[in-house]
Amino acid sequence: MAADRMMKLKIMMPLSVLLETDARKVSVKTVSGWWTFLPRHTDMVTLLLPGVLEYVDASDAVRYAALDEGVAVKQAMSLMMTVRHAVVGEQRDALEKVIAEQYRTVIAEEKDIREMTAKIEADFLRQFSEMTRAR
Repeated sequence: MAADRMMKLKIMMPLSVLLETDARKVSVKTVSGWWTFLPRHTDMVTLLLPGVLEYVDASDAVRYAALDEGVAVKQAMSLMMTVRHAVVGEQRDALEKVIAEQYRTVIAEEKDIREMTAKIEADFLRQFSEMTRAR
């Protein structure tokens, strides 16, 4: 297939490169909705939302990757994505389950952080109140 019908797809995480391959097209969830990037599309930058990215490789096989939120940059014949977390997989359903589990984990962690913050604030207010009464 002609080189102008392929683009370089690169998915990067903070400490590693998850995927670097040729792709015919890439579909991904962004803040503007679902986008399908093609090799000759105009240059752009967009924010990514958690979801399953779908791409068609050089052999016309459909491949998947679960992505956390991040940034996508389409420039010339390349599409670069930087995300916090990502997993490559063979089945879309399995990756959607991974995303759902990560979402539940993040929600639980945020709840724990809110509870700890509320405890710290309450302790601070109690100690401050005791100091002002002691005067």
